[in-house]
Amino acid sequence: MEGSPYYPPQLHRQQQMPPVIPSHYMMSSSSPHLLMSPPPLNHNSFPSSSSHSSQNYIYPPSFYQHAQQPFSPHAPHQIRQVRRYKTIKRLVQIPQGKLVLNCPVPIQYLERVPLRDPKEFNMMRYTAITCDANEFHQKNYTLRQEIMNRETEIAICITMYNEDEILLSRTLHGIMKNLTQLTKRYRSPIWGEHTWQKVVICIIADGREKIHPRVLDMLSVLGVYQEGIAKSTINEKPVHAHLYEYTSQLSLTPDLTYKGAINDIVPAQIIFCLKEKNQRKINSHRWFFQAICPVLQPNVCILMDVGTRPGPHSIYKLWLPFEKHRDIGGACGEVRAMTGKGGIYLLNPLVAAQNFEYKISNILDKPLESVLGYIQVLPGAFSAYRYLAIQNDMTGEGPLKKYFLGDTSSGNVSEGIFEANMYLAEDRILCYELVAKAQSQWRLHYVSGAYGETDVPFSIAEFISQRRRWLNGSFFAGVYSLVHWGKILETNHTAGRKFLLIIELIYLCINWLFSWFALGNFFLSFYILTGSLAVMEQPPFSSEIADIVHTVLTYIYAVLIICLFLISMGNRPQGSQGSYGLIMIFFSLLMIYVIFSSVWIVYIGISTELSKPQDVSSLLSNGPFRDIIISMASTFGVFVLSGIIFFDPWHMLTSFIQYFLLTPAYINILNTYAFCNTHDVSWGTKDIFENIPYLGHVETKADETTAEIVLPEQKDVGYLYEESFKNLQKKESKKSKKFVDPKTRQEDYYRNFRTRLVVCWIFTNLILVIVICTMNNLGRLGSFDDRTNSYMSFILWSVTGLSVFRFIGCLTIGLMGLDQTNLHVLIESGSPSEKENAKKVLALLERGKHWVLVTLLLSNVIVNETLPILLDGVLGGGWQAVVISTALIVIFGEVIPQSICVRHGLAIGAKTAWAVLILMYIMYPIAYPTALLLDFFLGESHGTVYKKAGLKSLVSLHQAVHASDVDALTSDEVTIIGAVLDLKSKPVSFIMTPMNDVFTLSTEDILNEELVDKILTAGYSRIPVHTPEDKENFIGMLLTKRLITYDPEDALPMKQLPLSTLPETGPDTSCLDILNFFQEGKSHMAIVSSDPGGSSGALGVITLEDVIEELIGEEIIDETDVYVDVRNKIRVVRRQMISKRNTHLTARKKGTTNKIFPEKPSYGAI
Repeated sequence: MEGSPYYPPQLHRQQQMPPVIPSHYMMSSSSPHLLMSPPPLNHNSFPSSSSHSSQNYIYPPSFYQHAQQPFSPHAPHQIRQVRRYKTIKRLVQIPQGKLVLNCPVPIQYLERVPLRDPKEFNMMRYTAITCDANEFHQKNYTLRQEIMNRETEIAICITMYNEDEILLSRTLHGIMKNLTQLTKRYRSPIWGEHTWQKVVICIIADGREKIHPRVLDMLSVLGVYQEGIAKSTINEKPVHAHLYEYTSQLSLTPDLTYKGAINDIVPAQIIFCLKEKNQRKINSHRWFFQAICPVLQPNVCILMDVGTRPGPHSIYKLWLPFEKHRDIGGACGEVRAMTGKGGIYLLNPLVAAQNFEYKISNILDKPLESVLGYIQVLPGAFSAYRYLAIQNDMTGEGPLKKYFLGDTSSGNVSEGIFEANMYLAEDRILCYELVAKAQSQWRLHYVSGAYGETDVPFSIAEFISQRRRWLNGSFFAGVYSLVHWGKILETNHTAGRKFLLIIELIYLCINWLFSWFALGNFFLSFYILTGSLAVMEQPPFSSEIADIVHTVLTYIYAVLIICLFLISMGNRPQGSQGSYGLIMIFFSLLMIYVIFSSVWIVYIGISTELSKPQDVSSLLSNGPFRDIIISMASTFGVFVLSGIIFFDPWHMLTSFIQYFLLTPAYINILNTYAFCNTHDVSWGTKDIFENIPYLGHVETKADETTAEIVLPEQKDVGYLYEESFKNLQKKESKKSKKFVDPKTRQEDYYRNFRTRLVVCWIFTNLILVIVICTMNNLGRLGSFDDRTNSYMSFILWSVTGLSVFRFIGCLTIGLMGLDQTNLHVLIESGSPSEKENAKKVLALLERGKHWVLVTLLLSNVIVNETLPILLDGVLGGGWQAVVISTALIVIFGEVIPQSICVRHGLAIGAKTAWAVLILMYIMYPIAYPTALLLDFFLGESHGTVYKKAGLKSLVSLHQAVHASDVDALTSDEVTIIGAVLDLKSKPVSFIMTPMNDVFTLSTEDILNEELVDKILTAGYSRIPVHTPEDKENFIGMLLTKRLITYDPEDALPMKQLPLSTLPETGPDTSCLDILNFFQEGKSHMAIVSSDPGGSSGALGVITLEDVIEELIGEEIIDETDVYVDVRNKIRVVRRQMISKRNTHLTARKKGTTNKIFPEKPSYGAI
């Protein structure tokens, strides 16, 4: 140790070499900085390995290594691949089955930071967690802060999924700048120079297979993460999470510029928890609240989403209310939409609308709710909770229990679809449960001075998908809070606070009702305002044009609402962005017209009233005018005034117009999609774990305290660090389009085609209705009476022709629908009347089936052309002929003939055969040549011949017939017929008795009294005999009847008895072939072998009884059988008569060859 260059010599002398070689990186002795004296720093020294045996420190020249672990070739490209490097094995301590490694940080990192000692700065701690989150503290896992006896004032949780390093650096750098500001508050009794030790940053990544590889590079550069040390299993226990702890002195800006002590960056305690599986954000919060916080015991927990950048002093401002007001249980700051440099992102109307929405929520909603004491939701992007407030009580009931009911990965199962949707907004449940916590008086607070900037969706698909979860979660969570309003009365809030909370719940109930009826309210507002232009005295243009515009917009509105329902219920937003975009554009244009209508109504109202010689106050006596002007003025006035009060009015200039124009899209598109997808309770992520690269395993030795693990060599640590550094220096290539697998793309195409088809169908029908009913103002299609008369004439004449055509079709069914094969069957086996009718129809069809068909079709054409002409002459023309001809054809040519011919086609065909024959000869000049052409091109028609599958279906259908005049097959008959048809295709391996269940004998067995009794008790008539050295080498079979003349006292070996020949066959031999073999009388038993004729490979035994049982579909039990089911040892009960129905043990799954009960009663013998 004296020569180790990793620590200064005086430090080495203070440490004792542990009995087991611990795990430590060692650096090259040429490192010049190691002899430098580190700057003074007040800290608690990190304990040595001798005081904490669960931590491994290795000091030899080769530090621990990581094996060249295999990884799945099917892993997706975004998964960080395990790098390959040289490895060696090291013996480390694994007390209580816990793998905890203290890993020296790379020398390249230490060269960039001022503090290189003590171990807090030169060691990174890794822990492999093999338990669930709520067992972390119970299983005695610990963290650095507990080891160093540090108090934690603030614990910051950053949750992430697959975001890149830009978003993480934005959040992490913002937090580090806030840490610096905390350390400069010298007058604070809590904060000061070294109070960075009171803040812990927890980064929790949701799934090792999902994390972005550049994020790992970034954390490697900060010293937090090292590749090659993690393991997938410890003593065959799967690792649930990988915990990396380090106090970093570097920070990366979003443009990946390094910042350090020279830039006022103070050390930051970072815990990086890399979950093994992707289990959603709520599970990440469970790891934070139930695993990490019980060890840290923080005062305040701050939750942030990756990508959220806290503003200057925002963390301090968010923490301060908890210090000043002991009744505050939760708080949140302002969440701002990131608008880009110079507000460039606001050029996207979607971003601008969201910016305005966020601003109004922070200026109007949050302050009101804060005053009342209950904020509906503390946004997870930037919020804080007092850790004491959210704890469960002694009985386990409390906010955290309710909060984590939505985490299905922990075994929680929601009771129904209501709960599943409610927990899409589980943070709302936490807020309500915190305020309504029994025997407590916690309230929620809004801090306007603290803010965090976050990115908002830029694309329509992303926006709709996000709001689907928000809207459904908030809707059902709102119902939950309203239903459980009584919990407020069980708290220790003052009477005044309870009153305010009840008032707020009433206010929320009214808002909930308005959101429920928003779809109808907006349509009615549009309909009334735009319709008013067509009836007012001074319209902006002619009343006719206003009416046409109003009507057209109304119909288009209705069609688009229908389209929205179709798209929402059948398509993904990602596959219908174009459709949603067009609908948004229409609704924006519609909103412009609505605004124009409102302004015009107000303008005319003011002009009209001012022109009258009366007081201006009379304006308010005009009801509609008063309602519109007050509503518009109050809405705009409140927006402007509140922005001025909060010194933040600029959103009115940059975002108000975009938000106002997109209001119909918010109401119609978002609500429709959300409610049409209440069945979708996912968060947009998929739990796919099979492609996670395997990291290797650790197995303890016999002493159960040590294990050999494979870790990287010393020289590779610096190499990996440099590689991560270079990866970050490379600018990531421009993001390509999100990859969509072919199956999803095809599904999107099919869904879009279906939606467009249905929309086209609806739209064309709507156009027809509009043209006939509401086109009076155009004057080009005649009057309403002219249009309707022409339309009805067309419809009725069309119905008449179609009806007669159907009548001829009915007659065609009576004659042509009878198959010639069926007719032959009826002639052979039908009743006397059926035989006679079948002969008549068959005689007619044998003249030429196509000849009969052409004759009937020609008759149909003649009727269609003749009947209207006749009725027109009889009735004098006009609509009377149309109505009467239609009625006659529908009643006598369609309804009555079809209903009769379908059931009695044979009889009708036989009775009308002579008339059809006359028609055939009358139309011979046209019909016969046409029939010859059809015969030539299509071939002559023949009867139907069924395949085996068709015969089986026919037999099954015959059994299902319940008519009294049909002699239906019984179930036994159907079973036997089906079994016979299947016998050729069924291999013997399907019905054989497996070798493990066969009663066999060896040639060395002694036939004494005991063995003979055993044979007779088994009840088998034939027993296979094998050689003693190989139980799969059968040389014959013993016929039990030979034992009738045998004296057991002779005690002869089996080989001295005459054995019968035991044939062998392959497993693919069909049951029909083996039945034919058995019929020859050579044997009634055969061995099924994978190597027929060989000395091994016996798979089972097939007997004649097995084949017969397959034929009848029943188990056969004779007087010698002992077992009904040999495998399950079900004995024959002979105290009463046993029906074969009660012993039916064999069944088949339809369409498969798997047995449900594959056991046989007589295994190995008949």
